[in-house]
Amino acid sequence: MVTDKAVMAAITAITVAATDPRRPLAHGAYTGAVGAGGDSSQPSGSAKALVKGLRLVGLIADNPGGLRLAEIIRRGDVAKATAIRLLDTLVDAELLRVDAAGVYRLGPTCAIWGSTFLGHLQLREQAGDLLDRLTERTGETCHLGLPDGTRVLYVARAESPHSIRMVSRTGSTNPLYSTGLGKAILAWSDPAAVDAVIAAGLEPRTPTTITDPDELRREIARIRRRGYSIDNVENEDGVRCVGAPVFDHENRVAGGLSVAGPTTRMTAERLREYGPEVVTAAEDLSRRLGWPGRKTA
Repeated sequence: MVTDKAVMAAITAITVAATDPRRPLAHGAYTGAVGAGGDSSQPSGSAKALVKGLRLVGLIADNPGGLRLAEIIRRGDVAKATAIRLLDTLVDAELLRVDAAGVYRLGPTCAIWGSTFLGHLQLREQAGDLLDRLTERTGETCHLGLPDGTRVLYVARAESPHSIRMVSRTGSTNPLYSTGLGKAILAWSDPAAVDAVIAAGLEPRTPTTITDPDELRREIARIRRRGYSIDNVENEDGVRCVGAPVFDHENRVAGGLSVAGPTTRMTAERLREYGPEVVTAAEDLSRRLGWPGRKTA
């Protein structure tokens, strides 16, 4: 069997990120995907091979009955030597499997990646009514976010009915360290995740952003004691936010919920009022994901 080591390394990194949200694959982490000069806009031969390999996976996915080598070469428009090398790599990575008759079909790694993707979709689907209810109770914009490396990815929101409200966009990201949503996720993540955020740099977003690593760690300890996070105008001028973590069936932090609004309405009193409500909504969502609940002494 002849495999492509660089392609295998990339597949392994993706699989690790898919199976363990505590070890996300940061953008640019696969250094083999950039050109010799470090320009990520110029993919190297290894990156091109990875793309070709994934195209072969897609080709076989479109043919549930499987395909033999000759058919893969013809339909994939790829040279025989290249096809053999890529197919051997994909089989070794268990993205594909091949039977005694030489028929290639999807392998178990595809199920792992697909399960992770569907899990994220399930999280968003399960959160819809809870976000709407939280917005009805608070009158403010509510968000669902997922950890995305050292950032938080906004995947769903329910908008405030007020004309003056926080403006946000689904699909955008913000740093974990400066947002209520992000800090809620970070507070219940592994210490390695906190270290990664600090190593990436704590750039000031506003005059009140926490930029000192020791202070961030103290803030994380406060959040864990309180049960929810507070963004006190740390990410965006004029906006305060309160957030709480969402856990999965293995009691791992899977994301977070938050309530955000202008400082004129999100006063210290409102933050204390909304904090427990966000925690309740986040725990409701966690239970829908199979969370076993908080351990009691």
